[in-house]
This record gives sequence, structure tokens and C-alpha cells, in this order.
Amino acid sequence: MINTSLLTKSTAANPFRGIAGNILRELIKPQYKHSLITATDLANNLDISIAWCNQVLNTLESINVVERNKRGVGASTTLVNKKKLITEWKAYYNFSRNIFYPYVTKYENSMDILCNICDDNNWSYAVTHKSVKQLLQNKNLSNPAYIFVVPNKKGRNAYSDMLKKLEKKHAFYRVKENPDIYIIKPMLGTSVFFDNRTVNNINCVSDFQLMLDSKI
Repeated sequence: MINTSLLTKSTAANPFRGIAGNILRELIKPQYKHSLITATDLANNLDISIAWCNQVLNTLESINVVERNKRGVGASTTLVNKKKLITEWKAYYNFSRNIFYPYVTKYENSMDILCNICDDNNWSYAVTHKSVKQLLQNKNLSNPAYIFVVPNKKGRNAYSDMLKKLEKKHAFYRVKENPDIYIIKPMLGTSVFFDNRTVNNINCVSDFQLMLDSKI
């Protein structure tokens, strides 16, 4: 695990979550293997600040995951230990640490209905865990379905307001056991949607996120 006592103002406290996590997800793409990439390139690709990108890369350098050449505008970064990066990620992240909201519905296919509701309300969503595997194998989905959902609004009550809308307007009923579907609030934030792919017209997590969620 990352030793937070060694971090400074020039490093990111949590390189795995949210926008910081997107930097890591971009960095491990095959096209960057054994190649140099600058913080400017990464920041431009992800539409984030160069300063924040440098903080994340400095953190990765502190745990010997990347090597950084020089500083400033001409600085470049090379991923030198992808295996350790993934090991550190798995040590931090566990699928069970997400927040799960179990529901039953009146619909025959609650996941399809929820996906349509998300599209109509501009909520971000992605199917994950065994539900993705079933879609990829063209199998009939078995309950419960697993789906990350994040509302488009910000604020302390944004998530609870979204759930209330599902319950009052769309007849989603919260249960304690035997749900049709798990609506999941992701502990990694919106980075779980990075590089989403579509399977049978349904948004699903990337192969990398599926690996994290499935503990493959």
C-alpha cells in the first residue's frame, strides 16, 4: 500500500479515485507500453489540469511505478511496473466496498428499464460484475443485476434524490434480500465509467474495471 506519510504537496493523496484514477487508466493503455509520455499529453487527452496530472505522476514515482525524466514542460513519464500498479490498485479497491442499494421492480427486465431511465435523465451508468459476463456471452441475465449509477447533479443530497425519483416515479422498491437489481454508488467515483463499452446497446464497464470488480 502507498505510505501516505511520504506524500507531500506535490503528490496526490489518492491516485486511484476519480480524475486521478483516469490518469492511471490512460497510462496503462497498450500504446503507452515502454514509451515516454508527458503530463501535458495526459492532461490534454483527459481534459484536466497539468498541475494535477503531475501530482498524480509524482505519487506513482514515489512507489516506483513510473520513472520521470526531468521536470517542467519537457518532463516525460514511463510506466515501468504495470504489475505493481495493478497490485496497489487491488490492495486499495475491493468491489464490496462500493455502496449497494438493492431493489425489486415490477418490470420483467429491470436492468433494461434502469438503463433507459438513466439515459432519459442523463445519469451516468455502467453494468458490471457477472452481468457484463452474461451480456458478452449472450446469456439470459440472472438476478440480481449489478449496475453503477451516478446522477448528473452534484451535492450532498444528489444521490438520495436520484434514488427517491426511482422509487416514487418508477416503482423501484428497496428490499433487504433477494433483489432484482443492485444500484451501486462507486467508491472510485466516475472513473469506473472510463473507456465504457457498449454490449447489446447497454453501457458496460471496461475490461480493466471488470477485472477489478470480478477479482480476476
